[in-house]
Amino acid sequence: MSPRTASDTSHLPPPARWAWVRSAVVAGLCVAILGSAVLAVIESVLTIYIRSGRLQADGFPFVLVLAIVGKAALTHVVVWCPVMVTVALAVSLVKRCGDRPTDPALAGVFAVLSGMVMLATDPAISGGRSGAAFIVGCLGVAMLAICIYTGVGALCRSLGEVRFRRVRVLATGVGALVIIITGIVLLGSPFLRTDGYTVRLARPKTTQPGRTNVVWIVLDTVRADRLSCYGFDAPTTPFLDQWSRQATLFERCYSNAIWTIPSHASMFTGLSVRQHGVNANRHWLDEQTPTVAEQFSEAGYSTIAFSNNPWVAPYTNLVKGFDEFRAMDRLHELTGVSLERLAERWGVTPMLPWLDGDFGAALTNHSIARWLDSRSPTDPPFLMFINYMEAHLPYRIPRRYRRMFMTAEQVDRSYDLRWSVFGNVELELNGRYNDEGSDFVSLADREILRLQYQAAIRYLDDRLRELMDLLDQAGRGGDTLVVVTSDHGEYLDTHDMWSHCYHTYNDVAHVPLIVREPGQKVGRRVSTPVQPSDLYPTLINAAIGRSEEGPSGAARDLIELANEGDAARMAVVEYYGPGAGELERLRRYRNPVLDHRTQPQLAVGDDRFKFLLSGDGVRELYDISIDPGELNNLVGERKYEVRRLHAYLKTWLEQIPQYVPSPDSHPDEMSKATRDALRGLGYLGDD
Repeated sequence: MSPRTASDTSHLPPPARWAWVRSAVVAGLCVAILGSAVLAVIESVLTIYIRSGRLQADGFPFVLVLAIVGKAALTHVVVWCPVMVTVALAVSLVKRCGDRPTDPALAGVFAVLSGMVMLATDPAISGGRSGAAFIVGCLGVAMLAICIYTGVGALCRSLGEVRFRRVRVLATGVGALVIIITGIVLLGSPFLRTDGYTVRLARPKTTQPGRTNVVWIVLDTVRADRLSCYGFDAPTTPFLDQWSRQATLFERCYSNAIWTIPSHASMFTGLSVRQHGVNANRHWLDEQTPTVAEQFSEAGYSTIAFSNNPWVAPYTNLVKGFDEFRAMDRLHELTGVSLERLAERWGVTPMLPWLDGDFGAALTNHSIARWLDSRSPTDPPFLMFINYMEAHLPYRIPRRYRRMFMTAEQVDRSYDLRWSVFGNVELELNGRYNDEGSDFVSLADREILRLQYQAAIRYLDDRLRELMDLLDQAGRGGDTLVVVTSDHGEYLDTHDMWSHCYHTYNDVAHVPLIVREPGQKVGRRVSTPVQPSDLYPTLINAAIGRSEEGPSGAARDLIELANEGDAARMAVVEYYGPGAGELERLRRYRNPVLDHRTQPQLAVGDDRFKFLLSGDGVRELYDISIDPGELNNLVGERKYEVRRLHAYLKTWLEQIPQYVPSPDSHPDEMSKATRDALRGLGYLGDD
């Protein structure tokens, strides 16, 4: 009989024979738990350091930092525990040695795997997924893994096996404690389950009625005809349907512009785009142009803005006049976990509840509640502006709301469409879809995207209900004027386009506008054409008490207009073409359809007709009362209406002064963090 080898355990009793399995499982779990805690802290700190450029300290509470670490820690530990146990078993099976710790090898493997995940999924951390920065990152991960392997091995040899295992248990306990503590904080945060998260004030308040407060809500990218209170046949807005019955709903509100910056600039100033000059080639609101927030601040109001859109920020000067500003998009981006991004790229439908999130609405309402909690009865009245982004590409909402409108198969496919099918769906629909055609997106996928858009509006409706409840809990429901509107709509494969890049069709120009005055009990619907720029005199007159029109005289007080009516009122929508760089890129296609889309276009609408005039001379006329989709051009049949509305546009151009920059108007340069955020929304290409 041959002598037994060192690795032969057949002579041992069964419990000892399989000790290597137990040892491997314990080693794998220890490395996974400790590594996940360390990785979560490192990843969160790096992300916060890189991405938090627009955050203010008072908008970045420590408890949310702990919740962010908790989300990362829980995600990593759930993924890495089975992975590292499997690796540990494989290593131990090869070595078949329970008496020699495998921790150095496991630690090195963990460093390599986790480092490559971070590099492959987070360009803000890696410096890009290609080129020299990525190569340097890969080399850095390899060097780090070698150092960890060497260091853990040296520690094991110096301490001895028994003492090393004690140290390992202690370190693992600390890591587990970090995961448990941050996980508990996560339980009470808006990051765990956005579909089930609700927020209330810490202590409901009773306040005496005072000066009028204003809550101004922009549902970014929401077109009016997708709201059930505007006649849509799917139940997208059950709360707004009920709430608007005690408010004034403007049936024909035309946005001043078709995208974020010029539209918000018009809302905040009461000016047309022609007057304030903010457009695709100028992303800066002149310092000399007064805003609603400045007027309220001068009148003694507290003014605060919660923005989920990176354009509505100090970078564009749109938020001047707000005493406090919360960059909710920046704070929400900090919750991104590398494994979450990897799952998106692989098309893995999220199974962990804390990875199935929204676009920041839950976090926004959480922050609003904390702000309302911090106020005392003696504080001045407030103007609160809120921008929600769930209806903007990529239509990020929780699974429960997708299920309201889609089949199970469509729900699964909707997650795949985010990254794994087309790559970045925002860039693909903003760019390729509009520039090269829609053939690469199947009809079934287009329907899923439309249903996802409806689900996003339905989710926002619930967040609006929650917001109104917060006002009631704060004792401000009875003395607050509430505005619900949008900055522009969204092409949803209508007019052969997606997103909101070109032209002034109602898909992007017709937006909701609902105003509820303090104490209003009787609802009404107004068919007179209005615009978001009319909010400037409306809010100032209603809250501050000044009698004032918009700076140009074109903006009207909406409450006065609703009371008196104005059958002759018209609204002008402005589109001045894409930016210079994008225009140059589009012209390379030599496509007549694209050439026409890039032409500047003005549209004017009255209570029945809408006339569009493009820079290349193309004219369009639609009878909105019977053709709301603007499919039947009547320019050859209704010549009187064409002449009448064309003449109005010519007179409007003659009477409305064009913006001239002030001598001291010098816009800030766009930060890298802002550029990354806008690229993620499809506004900027990869180049």
